[in-house]
Amino acid sequence: MSDVARLAGVSIKTVSRVVNDEPAVHPDTAERVMAAIEQLGFRRNLGARNLRRGSTTGTIGLIVEDVGNPFYSELNRAVERIATSFGRQVLTGSSEENSDRERELVLEFCSRRVDGILVVPAGMQHGYLVPEMRAGTPVVFLDRPAGDIMADTVLVDNIGGTVEAVAHLAKHGHRRIAFLADSPDIFTAGERLRGFREGCLRNGIPFDDGLVVMRTPTAESVGDAVKRLLTGANPATA
Repeated sequence: MSDVARLAGVSIKTVSRVVNDEPAVHPDTAERVMAAIEQLGFRRNLGARNLRRGSTTGTIGLIVEDVGNPFYSELNRAVERIATSFGRQVLTGSSEENSDRERELVLEFCSRRVDGILVVPAGMQHGYLVPEMRAGTPVVFLDRPAGDIMADTVLVDNIGGTVEAVAHLAKHGHRRIAFLADSPDIFTAGERLRGFREGCLRNGIPFDDGLVVMRTPTAESVGDAVKRLLTGANPATA
């Protein structure tokens, strides 16, 4: 800021007034200051300013499994839309379903003094967040609950949705319904399996373990599973 003041021939206080869009600065002076800012490529340090004022940083940290996944892309966009309406910006990171990476991202965001953290948990150990929460950082878990701490959580109705999906297929005459999901130790996959079982029970469809495939999905593994389920003497019809 002192370089800008020197180039523009004004005081540092005048530069501060222009940067913070305060009144009582002559238009010609403000124009000269803005020209100096542009020439020097000056950018104000929002973090330092907020620390001085004791205010928030205007940022929210979001950790998802994979920002390239369409579900998490939509989630990211929704968070950005709401955050923007409150004058906040979103910092996003992908844990890649790795609990160490999740922790690294969360603590990095906390070190940057974000105003809050949204986490799609990658593991079941979240005790490391307790000191941050006690220090006043709000934390909300998304899509899956925290493993070993009490925290606010927003979940999808995985069970109810899967029950409705089975009922829909049953109404169209399907009795051989296959179920493909992520690894069974993933919370959402386990909940959907419960919904699938419940949907079969409600619609009088015998539960067949041979029609259930649960594993970490890849293009190859899903393709092989579908091929196996749709062939043979008594294939799945849906």
